[in-house]
Amino acid sequence: MDLYTKNIKDIGILVRKVRVAKNLSQEKAAGLTGVGRRFLSELEGGKKPTLEFGLVLQVLNRLGIKLKLEAKIDG
Repeated sequence: MDLYTKNIKDIGILVRKVRVAKNLSQEKAAGLTGVGRRFLSELEGGKKPTLEFGLVLQVLNRLGIKLKLEAKIDG
């Protein structure tokens, strides 16, 4: 599944889809990813665009979600 995004809300939607597909509750997923349930809820809800990026990456990594960045350099 590919996702093109410019905001945290879309990342949160993907995290939720993966969590549900893995049949994990927020509580269980939070424990597996090393974050609190509140953090995971805020990430999935996309309501807090200033979440700590390192923790977002940790959640993605531990849920098996790869992040790919591309840069377009005009010149």
